[in-house]
Amino acid sequence: MANPLIHSQSSVKRWGGKVEDYLPIHELLDSPKVTMNNNTSRMLTHNIWFCRQIIPMIFGYNITNSDGRSVDTVDIASLHVSEDFRGKFVP
Repeated sequence: MANPLIHSQSSVKRWGGKVEDYLPIHELLDSPKVTMNNNTSRMLTHNIWFCRQIIPMIFGYNITNSDGRSVDTVDIASLHVSEDFRGKFVP
């Protein structure tokens, strides 16, 4: 996966709603790229600790997308990380 927009489109396919529903979570996950434009930036946010501890503290445990569906923020973040590691694992 390349960027937060593409990850957001993937989230829409999985849970419905609009890209804007998911974009803030995916932007946060990819935010270290601003200062580290290589894969080492993933060490900070692309791990199970960040997905399970930090994401819910910022966004809550669920968001309600524009279709009215409640979606678990940990699942959104975990999907993002899994996609970046080609579906093999979430470190």
